Order: sequence, then structure tokens, then C-alpha cells
Amino acid sequence: MKRAHAFRISALGIVLFLCSSPVMALLVLNDGGVHNIDYAVAEGIQIDQGFTGIGTTVNCLEGAYTKILEGYEDSVTCISGGSITYLYAYGRSQVTFSGGTMDGFAAADDSQVTVSGGSMDGLWAHHNSQVTVSGGSMGEFLAYGSSKVTFSGGTMDRLSAYDDSQFSFSGGTMDRLSAYDSSQVTVSGGSMGDLLAHHNSQVGVSGGSLDFLVAEDDSQVTVSGGSMGELWAFGYGQVTVSGGSIQILDAYGKSPVGVSGGAIWRLNAYGSSQVGVFGGAIWILNAYGSSQVGVSGGSMDDLWAYDDSQVTFSGGSMDYLWASDSSQITVSGGAVGSIWGSDRSQVTVSGGLIGEELNLDEDAVLTIDGSDFTVDGTNVGYIELSSIFGGWFFNEPYRRLTGTLPNGDLLNSDFRIGDNARIILVPEPATLLLLGLGDLALMRRRRQA
Repeated sequence: MKRAHAFRISALGIVLFLCSSPVMALLVLNDGGVHNIDYAVAEGIQIDQGFTGIGTTVNCLEGAYTKILEGYEDSVTCISGGSITYLYAYGRSQVTFSGGTMDGFAAADDSQVTVSGGSMDGLWAHHNSQVTVSGGSMGEFLAYGSSKVTFSGGTMDRLSAYDDSQFSFSGGTMDRLSAYDSSQVTVSGGSMGDLLAHHNSQVGVSGGSLDFLVAEDDSQVTVSGGSMGELWAFGYGQVTVSGGSIQILDAYGKSPVGVSGGAIWRLNAYGSSQVGVFGGAIWILNAYGSSQVGVSGGSMDDLWAYDDSQVTFSGGSMDYLWASDSSQITVSGGAVGSIWGSDRSQVTVSGGLIGEELNLDEDAVLTIDGSDFTVDGTNVGYIELSSIFGGWFFNEPYRRLTGTLPNGDLLNSDFRIGDNARIILVPEPATLLLLGLGDLALMRRRRQA
């Protein structure tokens, strides 16, 4: 007859043994005491199913093997070693996991879970459960209901946040995080591969590093720090950038993007997206499709406008402005180093500090509002300037244009015009009135003579 292998439990409970190999046991601990489960796996003993409750504490030590362990009421379960297939935490139970291995863990109700080590394949947080992870390794994590998850260390393959769950990531590494429904995610440190924001989720990034972030549907993403490889905004996803560094930011659909700080290497506006730049530093901004871009602050190296995009520039500084296709650009303030226009693009200037060079080609039109215009030292009023040789603008000689813009900024730039392109100088109404009065006076003197 086979005998049950011995193992040690430090206080009384109810234990049922099945005399087979390996030995299976049903363990019920419900007396409010402290129990240590400590035995050798080599003995072939395992607990098939264990239940704890009413303030009972269970310590699973090295060598323990439990198939299913459930904690209820105010029970406390401490796992520092051994192997557990499934663990369930209910009520106000508390679980600490610092070592060992676990296949699956489900936290429900108001349970509290602390993970600082060990290895876990999956963890599911429901209801109002609270989970804190500072170490160890984890495969998949699912957060539902109003659960709160804090991740400050360790490694995780992927996490999915649903409903009204809250997830805070301040350290460690994670391959992918997906936020759904009305979940809230904050990233302040650590290293993350992909972060996907769906539905009405809210994501805040203030630190750490991310490879790829996607905002779609009606999600809201704010970036105030950290570093990021790519950020994509789809649908009506809203993105606000006030700090940090981003390599590439792409805006699609009708997504609104606002930039007030930080550093962006390339910002691309596609479709009907709306981009507002109020500050920060951008190396290249590209406007495509029917996108709308407004720049009122910050610094930028190049701005390229394509297709039917519309750009308004009222502040900040820019080295080069390139207009092509049927794009429309309005400049009313700020500082622009040089303006280049081609195809059927239209550029209107009514203010700002315009730099040394204006170059137009093909059928581009540059309209400048102002007064006191001179071309190569000759005073002019309303005039349409065109190409001298009718060819490529690079073969044209440089000419000089000066004047005063409506906001008082001075214009003093070289220009070249090629093909059928034009520069139209439009004196402001007061100047036109003075010119008209001057012409009338001249005609009167001629009649008197």
C-alpha cells in the first residue's frame, strides 16, 4: 500500500489526501493562522486545489507545487518559490509574488497584488483590484473594470487595458501595450516597444522611451517628456506634444495635433489632419493632401507644402518655406529665411521678417501686401513681376525687392522668377489712395498747362 508523502504545514487546516503517485491533496485553510507550505517537488507531492480565507496567511516556499490556489476574504498569500498553475484572489485578499513560477493569476474584487520577482505567464485584473509590479517577468497582462496597475520594474510581453482601468508605467521593459475603451495609461519611465491607444483611451507620456505609439479613434495622447521613435495619429485621435523628443510624427485622417514644445525631427500631416505648432523645435514639417497647418511659434528648419494643403505662418522662425502643387501658404508674422514656390502654389505675405531669397518657378504666384515698394531701386505701386527670359528660374538674374509690410516689418530680399510664375505687389489701401491722389494732381497740372 502506498503511503502519503509527508510535507510540513505549520498550523492546522483540513487536508484530504488521495493515495496515488503523485499524491493529490485538497487543502482548506480557514482558521486565521499562518501556514508554511514547504516540501520537495522530488517527493512527488502536489496540492491539487487550495482555499484560504478569514485572515489566513499562506506562505508558498521553495519546492511547493500547487495546481489551483484561491484566496478569499482578508486572506494573505505570499509566494516566494515553488510552482503554481492558477491563483485566484477575491474579496480583500492580498497576494505577494516574489519568486517561483505561475501559469495564470486572476485578481478580482478589491484584492491587492504585489509582484516583485518570479515568472508568470498571465495576469488578469478585474473590478477594483490593485496590482503593483516592481520585478520579475510576465507574459500577458489584462486589466478590466476599474482596476489599477502600477508597473515600475521587471519585464512584460504585452498588456491590454480595458474599460476604466488605470495603468502606470514608470520602469522596466514592455513589448506592447494596448489601451481600449476609456482606460487611462501614464508612462513616466522604463522602455516600451509599441503603445496602441484605441477608442476613448487617454495616454500620457512624460518620460521613458517608446519605439512606436499609435493614437486612433477618439483617443487622446499627451507627450510632455521622454523619447519616442514614431507617433501616428489616425481617425480623430488627438495628440498634444509639449516636451520630449520624437523622431517621426504622422497625422492622418481628421486627427488634430498640437505642438507647443519638445523636439520633433519630422512631422507629416496627411489627409484632412489639422496641425498646430505653437512652440518647440521641428526639423522638417511636410503638409500633404488637404491638411491644414498653423504655425504661430517655435523654430523650424524646413516646411514643405504639397497637394491642396493650407499653411498659415504667423509666428516663430523658419529657415526654408517650400510651396508646390496647389498648396496655399499665408505668412503674416515670424521670420522666414527664404521662400521657394513651384507648380500652381500660392503664397501670400502680409507680415514677418522675410529673408534674403525669393525663388518662383512654373505657375507659382507670390502676393505681397505692403507699401513703399521698390524693384532694383525703382519705386513701384501695384505691379506683377514676371520672368525676364521665360525659362528656369536658375537662369534668371537676381533682382532686388524692398518695401514695408502692413505690420511694419521691412522687406529687403533678392528674387528670381522663372517660367510663368509671378510676384504680385499689392500696395495697402492708404498707399493706393495716395497714389491715386498723386495721379489726379498730375493730370490737373497737365490740363492747366
